[in-house]
Amino acid sequence: MMARFLCVFLLVWTVAADQEEAEDGKCERIKLSQCQDLGYNWTAMPNLMGHRDQKEAEEAVSSQDTYYY
Repeated sequence: MMARFLCVFLLVWTVAADQEEAEDGKCERIKLSQCQDLGYNWTAMPNLMGHRDQKEAEEAVSSQDTYYY
């Protein structure tokens, strides 16, 4: 019973922490060409990876492209 309570508490705490961070962000239409076919077309910045804007996210994606080719 205590383990279940702890799991629920941690889940609620994690979601609440994400909500606090999301309040400072803003939703914007996705501009990156690499992300056009995701099934959604809006994102929030800063994102979960810590990128403050789409330009910063694009630079991170571009630097990772070398690992995929």
